[in-house]
Amino acid sequence: MTVLLTDLGPVTSYQFPDDAEAGKAAFLDQLATPEELWMRAYALTMPEAAKALEEAHAAGRARHVTVDHSQMEDKTQLKLVEGLTGVGVEVTILTSYAGADYIAHEKTIVDAAGDVFTGSTNWSDSAWLQINKSLSFNSPMFLAQFRASFFKSVAYAWTNERSFQLMPSRPAWVAE
Repeated sequence: MTVLLTDLGPVTSYQFPDDAEAGKAAFLDQLATPEELWMRAYALTMPEAAKALEEAHAAGRARHVTVDHSQMEDKTQLKLVEGLTGVGVEVTILTSYAGADYIAHEKTIVDAAGDVFTGSTNWSDSAWLQINKSLSFNSPMFLAQFRASFFKSVAYAWTNERSFQLMPSRPAWVAE
């Protein structure tokens, strides 16, 4: 579903490694938003990010997270995802809903207010020092498109990739 985003206000562009500190801070601030949040991570190996997700969950703020299955061989990611699911954070491990031969490579966070943080940056400690780009903006149109795809990918994973999951049961909002 292609969407022409006509509702963009200011867009903040972070160019790494030059904007490493500012971009990392904006990323962590987005994770701490009081709004419900949907996060697609290709790789999630940053302990600070996991801590922010845990703290938000403990404060009763809904967090919906996906990580790519191919990255679960990384011991750091495995440990962080086990920790998150162990305290009840919703984390779905998946591939592309186009089929298990394809990865879920997106790196995007969107909250219920339409605040977006997206780009080429993997969420690892080293990513902020690589040549990468992230954008931050607000777009209810982007939120609608992203959520539709997010829900589709999570439902696909729980139907077709149940063996990947560390959570004991599917998210309540995913139909059986």
